[in-house]
Amino acid sequence: MRKRMINFLFVILLLCMTSVSVLAHDVPDFEDSGSITVHLEDDGKKLSSGTLTFYRVGEIVSTNGNYHFRPSGAFADWGKTLEDENSPELAESLLDYAEKRNITGETVKIYDGTVRYEVGVDQLGLYLVAQHEAATGYNSVDPFLIAVPNWENGAYVYDVNATPKMGVLTASPPTVPPTDHPKDPVLPQTGQLKLPVPVLAILGLLLIGSGVLIRFGERK
Repeated sequence: MRKRMINFLFVILLLCMTSVSVLAHDVPDFEDSGSITVHLEDDGKKLSSGTLTFYRVGEIVSTNGNYHFRPSGAFADWGKTLEDENSPELAESLLDYAEKRNITGETVKIYDGTVRYEVGVDQLGLYLVAQHEAATGYNSVDPFLIAVPNWENGAYVYDVNATPKMGVLTASPPTVPPTDHPKDPVLPQTGQLKLPVPVLAILGLLLIGSGVLIRFGERK
């Protein structure tokens, strides 16, 4: 009987330890800072033109020990949830909301294929990344959402990286020089003009006639 009781208490102890290990989980440090680094390359070519704009669209809140994002700041009146931060449609909708209400984010230039955005203390949350000025020769990248900190491999990461899909390379249309339609070329006049020929012929006839008349008058 005593042995059974000891085994029972041992099982209870194991169950309690298992429950504690299950409930114990990493929590975000709200006093920490972070960063977002976006890499922009195309087949190994690092882009160095254009900009990226960052909007803080949500703050971190806790509900029954679970952490999620709630619209905040200029997006507090958005009226929707931020449950699926990996949704392209959600990013498009937030960008449309920002543009219609002239919400300004923080714009950073692209340099050597990289954009780094510093997230200060008390600025952790969900960020919308959009491109209003595309890199030379490329279309704008699609807007996307990224969390700081981001949950990766069972832990919160405060310095997050993103590699969005580059826009299609825009082909520059060939430059066609303007075609001027020249007038018919004016050839230089060569030889004798045609116009004096009949005039000279008439003058010749007149001279001949005058000579005949003079000759006839002398004979008379």
